[in-house]
Amino acid sequence: MQSKTTIPLLTTGGLVLLIAAWFGFKTLQHRNLLNNGHQFALTASENILASWNSDFFRQINSEELISSFDSNGIELMFANFRRVGRLESLAPGRGELLNATWGPSEENLIARFYLDGEFSTGTSPVFVELVLMNNNWQLQNFYIEAPVLME
Repeated sequence: MQSKTTIPLLTTGGLVLLIAAWFGFKTLQHRNLLNNGHQFALTASENILASWNSDFFRQINSEELISSFDSNGIELMFANFRRVGRLESLAPGRGELLNATWGPSEENLIARFYLDGEFSTGTSPVFVELVLMNNNWQLQNFYIEAPVLME
């Protein structure tokens, strides 16, 4: 015959194991999302900065970012960005998930990355913010932190 104290211990142990498994799963899921976002940010940034293709830029933007520009805004931004010169290399840098949750959420996931850009005018960080919409990353913010752009 089992004692009454054995059953709660088994239930507690099972619950602890279930919680640990959930956090392990979510940690792996967050890491995978961060890695996928980082790869998207790097590839998208290389394509934008190497060709200054405004059509490509528009295709990968969120509606929120597109609506923040007036009719010539993207072209003016690109004209300003071209002042940093030719892209020579772009390194992964660092990134983070801003609003990753451990449970269900109605919010779209946001990721932020700082890439290390080397341009013909010097080194300048490239800031890329992404939003995950319908399992697809989209640009939510994009800029180059170059001294030449501050002049």
